[in-house]
Amino acid sequence: MGDVKKQDGSIVSCFTFPETFIGFTGHFPKHKILPGVCQIQCALAVLERAFHKTAELREVSLAKYFAPVLPGEEIMCACSDVFSSGEFTFKAVITKGPVRVSEMKLRVTLSDTEKNR
Repeated sequence: MGDVKKQDGSIVSCFTFPETFIGFTGHFPKHKILPGVCQIQCALAVLERAFHKTAELREVSLAKYFAPVLPGEEIMCACSDVFSSGEFTFKAVITKGPVRVSEMKLRVTLSDTEKNR
């Protein structure tokens, strides 16, 4: 995970998953693709790093996947409509270069318990 930055009203960070990443193991082993659940976890990790709090996923109200992410490809996760505490729904968009990979709406709770990442 790269640094978390504010950009165009969103909180963003970049990720790259190596070929050896365990998430690729069971997901099309002969044609490795990053699972959607890992993309959701990227969005949660962005919140946790930005606010130094634990993000608890309450609901996935929308998850659309448009393009695969292969080992070694850099993706950028941009989270918008984010608050620093309480329960809220936010939007996350994952891209690789100009290509939209996925978009999701997640309902989360941020707790004051600091997450060590």
